Order: sequence, then structure tokens, then C-alpha cells
Amino acid sequence: MKNKYQRLTKEEKKAAVERYKKADEHNEFMQRKLTQVQIICIIGLLFGIGVIAHTLITNDRWYFIAEYGFLMIFSVALFMFCIRTKEKEYNKFLIAEMKKEKEETKKEDKKSKKKSK
Repeated sequence: MKNKYQRLTKEEKKAAVERYKKADEHNEFMQRKLTQVQIICIIGLLFGIGVIAHTLITNDRWYFIAEYGFLMIFSVALFMFCIRTKEKEYNKFLIAEMKKEKEETKKEDKKSKKKSK
């Protein structure tokens, strides 16, 4: 089942991410750190591919293939974990934002009912 963030359009997702970053200093910090981990994962994946290619070409130590194969697998897994964590954080933020808007509309409705009486 899709969550609130996944149902948004591309433009709405960009706006939600910007609101998420601006809402709190912790949110911006978390976003930055997860992006850094993703960059490290990409570098690890590329490094693993390079070492395995070099090992296959030169017929060098074959245990490097296993070692760097694990590096590549864990890099991909960590990369996917970072993406999933970002989506969860965005979803929590959007749900909290939606609840806040509902509470504000309820308060406004109560005020307007009191004034009309």
C-alpha cells in the first residue's frame, strides 16, 4: 500500500521535501547525512566494480571477488535503506502537517460557530 508521500506528484514531492528541510534544523541535518551515506554507497559500489574488473582481467587473487562482492551487496542494501528512511521521514512529516491543518480548521470552525450564535 502506498503511503502519503508516494501518492504525491513530482512537483508536490519537491515542495514537501523543501518544507521538510525548512521545518526543523534536525530535518535538514538528517537529510544531509543520509545523502552523504548514499554518496559513500555509490563510491563503494563503483570501487567494488573496479576491483572485481581488475581481478578478472589480471587473474589475480580470486578471494577479492568475494570480498568486494560483499562490499557491493552491502552498498546497495545501505543505499536502499537510506532511500526508505528518507521516504518514512517525509511521510511522518506530511502526516503531522496534515493533522496540524485539521486541528487548525477545527479551531476555526469552533470560533466561527461561537461568533454566529
